Amino acid sequence: GDVVMTEDSVDSPPQAIERQPAAYPAKARAKGITGYVVLRLRVGADGAVQDVQVQEATPPGVFEETAVTSVRGWRFEPATYEGRPVTVQVTQTVRFELSG
Repeated sequence: GDVVMTEDSVDSPPQAIERQPAAYPAKARAKGITGYVVLRLRVGADGAVQDVQVQEATPPGVFEETAVTSVRGWRFEPATYEGRPVTVQVTQTVRFELSG
């Protein structure tokens, strides 16, 4: 079967090369709500995001959907192990902050 490695076990972790900025939810912006979502991603040997799971969200119920939608569209330079691209699980934090 396909082996899924962890960030700690690869020679070089995946690097994001294309990131879609997450859309700030209008209600959160209007209320001045900021926060973050911690996501667990499976990045394939082709650099595509194969799976996204929410690990933690602060505040809960506000930013999860937009964070997951955004990260699904990201592209990565794949992780490598012994010189070959591999599938790997990584943790990614998406922050929602209002500037100004």
